[in-house]
Amino acid sequence: MKLHEALKKVFWQFGIAVLQEKRLIFILADFKAFDEYPAMRKVMEAVVSDGHGKRLYSKSLKPDSDDDSILYARGRKSDVAEPSSHGFDPFEKTGSQESGDAAQEGSPGPESPGTNGGAEPAGDSGDAGTDAGTGSDEKKHGGPDAQDLYMLGEMYYFGIGARPDFAAAVKWYREAAAKGHQGAEDRLKERTLRLFCKASEQCDAKSQLALGWMYSHGKDVRQDYGEALKWYSIAAEQGNAVAQYNLGYMYQNGNGIHQDIVKAAKWYEAAAEQGKPEAQFSIGSMYEAGYGVGRDVEKAVRWYRAAASKGQKDAEDRLQDPVLQLFCRATEQGDAVAQVSLGDMYSNGQGVGQNYNEALRWYRMAAEQGNTAAQLSITMLYGEGHLGPDDSGEAVKWCRKAAEQGNASAQLRLGMMYEEGKSLPQDYREAVNWYRKAALQGDTAACFSLGRMCEEGHGTKQDYEEAVRWYKKASGHGHAAAKERLDGLTGFKGWKRRGLRAFFP
Repeated sequence: MKLHEALKKVFWQFGIAVLQEKRLIFILADFKAFDEYPAMRKVMEAVVSDGHGKRLYSKSLKPDSDDDSILYARGRKSDVAEPSSHGFDPFEKTGSQESGDAAQEGSPGPESPGTNGGAEPAGDSGDAGTDAGTGSDEKKHGGPDAQDLYMLGEMYYFGIGARPDFAAAVKWYREAAAKGHQGAEDRLKERTLRLFCKASEQCDAKSQLALGWMYSHGKDVRQDYGEALKWYSIAAEQGNAVAQYNLGYMYQNGNGIHQDIVKAAKWYEAAAEQGKPEAQFSIGSMYEAGYGVGRDVEKAVRWYRAAASKGQKDAEDRLQDPVLQLFCRATEQGDAVAQVSLGDMYSNGQGVGQNYNEALRWYRMAAEQGNTAAQLSITMLYGEGHLGPDDSGEAVKWCRKAAEQGNASAQLRLGMMYEEGKSLPQDYREAVNWYRKAALQGDTAACFSLGRMCEEGHGTKQDYEEAVRWYKKASGHGHAAAKERLDGLTGFKGWKRRGLRAFFP
């Protein structure tokens, strides 16, 4: 990272007043700028330790200020020229005069950032100079002392100059603590880092869940949905139901991440299966709407009832819906009438998406209980080709079951099968037999068909009087074709066919 870019980030985060504080050099120490321009750290060190910070701050406020980096950081310039470096690195302990001078001046003492990312003075510059000076054996040999390690931990902990990185913070705090740094030891005892260590090193799902929640809500850490997603995912994979629910919620609502309804449904269902009522309601809603999963009202009802049994109010309210109550009766009470109603809804696409296979499933439940309406409906589904390739065997099977139980509509349809020779071998006698059964129950279409068979002498002897009798019954209920046939037999035109008996029956 370029130095002026580093300064700009620092100013955006902490404000221009940071120039008046001695911690600036430690804030900037984490930026790559000092790798590219090592002499700049020496310069900044002198600025903050020799009291030039206020003067530099005042200078930056002037419109004619010639400090490019400060003007860029404050937005007064759109670009700057990079400072030149002559390769002088104050951390190379070569014994040079420059290095000796740096040692005599001393470094400003670091100050511990608070939980809000700001800073409170941790001591005066004299004490800090003792900590960070070159008097220790480690400094003389170029090695970091405990204070340097602690400051690195602070930068990673608070995300100064980089994204917060607890793993890196813990690493440096531990090294500093190993050298006796009390501040580092105290940091390692803090709740956030203890949670992090337990979550990452011991794979503790509850700690992982806690970290996910902290990142999601910005509690004790900077809000970071990406980190929240990461920790929730780790905990969810270990089977933590709350993490699974929270993960589903993030995916459903796209909280700081790309919305993914399929993943939301996956994690809701995982949590629901472990008995979490909020997840049971959520996955129930998704099944009811076909949102992220295939629409399945039966599953929706099952999850709603599971959630309602634990007192989940939203689930209790949804179960009051008339359609869902029908599902409850059909599934849990085995109510054949409700099952037929559901079959009708799926067959006609009323209240639910039209789905003939679902209709068949519900009809079959009722049909196996002997419900003739369901048996006839199955016959119609097969007979009308709604279930793909023709399956006349199933159509005949269920039609016969209903007809034998006295269902007039099924008896009429079975008669038609025999008369037309479709699905069954043509047999007029059987056709007349089933038409008569239905006609005796008052079925208008059966009365007409039976009259026609009697008139034409198919399956029975030709009998005009019998035909007239059945045509009259059918026409009395508004059957137009029966009335037309009746007029043909009883009017003048019927004389040639029936003789005088047409007029004197």
